[in-house]
Amino acid sequence: MVWHTWDHSSPKPNSIWLSTSDDLLNWTTPKIVVAAKGNERCWYPTVLGDSDVCCREKSLLCYARFPAKSKNERQFLVRELLFKDDR
Repeated sequence: MVWHTWDHSSPKPNSIWLSTSDDLLNWTTPKIVVAAKGNERCWYPTVLGDSDVCCREKSLLCYARFPAKSKNERQFLVRELLFKDDR
C-alpha cells in the first residue's frame, strides 16, 4: 500500500510512504519511498505490478510531483520499486 502524507500530519509531510502485507492483516512498518524536499509536494501515488492488488519483486511507482505547493504545476514521474523478502 502506498499513500501520501498531508502538511503537518507526519514527520515528513507531502511525502510518499509504503507498507507491505502478505495477508492484509499484518503490515510492515511504514517507510518513506519519496521524501518531499523544501516547498514541493509528492502526491497521488500508485504502484503498477502484475495486477491492481499484487506486485512482485519489480514494480513501478507512479506519482505527481508539485515543485511548489502553492501552484498547480506538476510533473508525473515513474520510479522502479524493488522489493526483497527479508524473512
